[in-house]
Amino acid sequence: MFGKQEAEVLVVGAGPVGLVAASLLTQHGIKVYVVDEEWRGTGFSYGLALHPASLDLLDEVGLGPSLVEGSHHVDRVVFFEGPEPRATMDLSTLEAKHPFLAIVPQNFLEDALETWLRDHKVKVQWKHRLLELGGETRPVQARLERWGEDMTGYAVARRTRVTEKVFPFQAELVLGADGHKSMVRRKLGAEFREMGSRDAFAVFEFQCSGDPGHEVRVVFDGATTSILWPLPDGRCRWSFQLDDPQEFEGERVKRRLSELGHWITEGLEEDRLRATIARRAPWFKAEVEELFWSIPIRFERRLASTFGRGALWLAGDAGHLAAPGGIHSMNVGLREAHELAGRFESVLRGTTPIADLAAYGEERVREWTRLLGGGKSVKATGAASPFVREHAARILDCTPGSGAHLQALLGQVGLEFTAG
Repeated sequence: MFGKQEAEVLVVGAGPVGLVAASLLTQHGIKVYVVDEEWRGTGFSYGLALHPASLDLLDEVGLGPSLVEGSHHVDRVVFFEGPEPRATMDLSTLEAKHPFLAIVPQNFLEDALETWLRDHKVKVQWKHRLLELGGETRPVQARLERWGEDMTGYAVARRTRVTEKVFPFQAELVLGADGHKSMVRRKLGAEFREMGSRDAFAVFEFQCSGDPGHEVRVVFDGATTSILWPLPDGRCRWSFQLDDPQEFEGERVKRRLSELGHWITEGLEEDRLRATIARRAPWFKAEVEELFWSIPIRFERRLASTFGRGALWLAGDAGHLAAPGGIHSMNVGLREAHELAGRFESVLRGTTPIADLAAYGEERVREWTRLLGGGKSVKATGAASPFVREHAARILDCTPGSGAHLQALLGQVGLEFTAG
């Protein structure tokens, strides 16, 4: 056991949500300590689209311009059934400073945020695991573990984790952005309730011939959804919902390897990619020139029964999981980080009582109940086509926006939220 360390806010989790929260708190003059159990950020570009509102938010720490410049812009979302387009959403009409999706790899975003923090004298503490939280009252007492690696084995060397240091930590507030297995959520005793089906997708990222264009294409083929994303540098990504969700079993994990080489999952080789394109999107005529990586990913729809209490609060995947099409979990999570950072500052500066944080939790549960509500959340107006009426819940899942922008995009195809 070593001496106690402390900060005003302990941020658990160094994904996009945790890093944005830490950046905004640092900008407010709040002393933060950021820990993550992994040894580095993600090695693959999982969450890849920033909503217009997210770009506005990132402007606050000066990262918006570089992310906009380095991204591929998407102006439209087109929904297909068979070979024909059936509905279109035009992001360029949104009332926003950045009326488009910025397609940028998650690892690029994480690197930019970590660099910003480092430039402001905040180091992300990788290989640090939250072992224990003492309670919900201020100050919060915690125990952290720093782990390292040891080489074991005689004939074949193996890397194993070893504990290098365990130390007490104290913080006035804790922000849990520690993902779907959140330790902070478990300490709160919150349920992580299923809000819909579990879906599995096969994801392929590749170099394609020709211009990848500036629209996301969503294909409804029977019960499956497939999504084509245009990426920077002439790349494309296809995400195909699997006919058999049990085809690839395994944990919901994120690869941490760098993209120094290719990563092709067995069973998801180039022949599988070409055959699936031919079956589900025969209109896609670009050639697959080089497959960079492929991976099966399982997505769940879950919602925490509470987003916090006392000094412990959740943001991002620690509080919710969603379908991949609208990139809701990451982008709404960034807004949650923004809101918590502002509320935390008010509490720490004594201008707002800590009890007022309860409003944040109530708002999040209401918003996510609506986002994950499927057909119960949206209804068709008189302007909706038969296609839109039939697929209203799936269209909600694949609409890349939140708040007023989400309502505006749904309205373009004749959908609106139900009352309540």
